Parts: sequence; C-alpha cells; structure tokens
Amino acid sequence: MDPKVKSLVDTTNLTELVRPASNEVILNQPVETSSPRDTEPARSTYDPLQANFASVDIAGKLLHSNTGSGTKAFALVFLGVPAIALGLGLIFLAWASPDLGLMGKLIFSFAGLAIAGFWPYMALSKRYKKSRRS
Repeated sequence: MDPKVKSLVDTTNLTELVRPASNEVILNQPVETSSPRDTEPARSTYDPLQANFASVDIAGKLLHSNTGSGTKAFALVFLGVPAIALGLGLIFLAWASPDLGLMGKLIFSFAGLAIAGFWPYMALSKRYKKSRRS
C-alpha cells in the first residue's frame, strides 16, 4: 500500500465514517387528519350587496332593527363621512365644469347623491327586508 494512503487510513477513523446500516423507518403509515372546520353558510347569489369585503357585513347588519348604536356610529363616521365627501365633491365638480352639458351635470349629480346618501340611508333606516323565497 502506498505510504501516503496508509498514513491517511491510520489517521482517519473509518468506523465512524462507515457505520452499519441503521434500522429503516417505515414512512408509509396512515396519517391522522384534522377535523373539518366550520364553514360559513353560502350567501345568496342574487344579493346586490354580495362582495368579498367587510362593508357588506356592516351594511347587512345596519338593516337589522336591533343593531347597536356603536355599529351605526362606526358606519356613519368611518364609512359615511368619506362617502359623503366623495359624493358632494362629485356634485361640485359636475356643476363647476364648463365642458359638461346639462345632461352630464344631471348624471354626475345623481351619481354623487347616490354615493353620498348610501351609508346614511343604511345606518338610519329602521326596516329589515326579509328575502323572498319562491
């Protein structure tokens, strides 16, 4: 044997490098599945307010007669005030613009009134419409 290889074998701990094969771990075992989570009930598909954001839930709760004043105050302050400002700004810009004709001013005014009046209407109306199922 070459003296360099012999010195390398002597200085190397071969029993640590070459170990006997360990017992194999059986990986093909059944896995316990977690219990299914509670899912939200499906929403109707003909609801005009159906969307994937939180304001739909707030708008739906505002129509209930037993909704607390805190929820109504939240809707009016954090949702209603910006919507009212946007709607009134749209009305102001429609009538301040000299390029729009009378029909354009009326269309933009109607859109501004609808935007400005949506959240106050939702918060201040006292009725709750039940869906009709046929």
